[in-house]
Amino acid sequence: MCTFSPHSNDFPFGRVDYTEDKLDENKAVKNNALEKLSGETKKLKMSCDEVEKRCRPLRVRKKYMYEEALQMAVGYVTDTFNTNETKAIVNLNGANGDSKTKTATKTKKKGK
Repeated sequence: MCTFSPHSNDFPFGRVDYTEDKLDENKAVKNNALEKLSGETKKLKMSCDEVEKRCRPLRVRKKYMYEEALQMAVGYVTDTFNTNETKAIVNLNGANGDSKTKTATKTKKKGK
């Protein structure tokens, strides 16, 4: 039976030193890695915030485009078919699975 001691030169993984210098060096490497990771996390969060900031106006614009198109469609139906009132309910499915219902109504004014 063959045994190895961590403090002998024939230890297969080399000599293991646990001196204060080595522990301080390991701690410095670990702290440096944590700082880099923290910095990358901050950059990523800033990137996500920037994307959110840029996408928000597009989502708002898209929402108004849907509402405007719906209102135009209701107006067209009311005028074309000469109805007194047209009501449209449209279900918009969001990208993340949520759905919203938009309602548009157009009533003809009396005398027209």
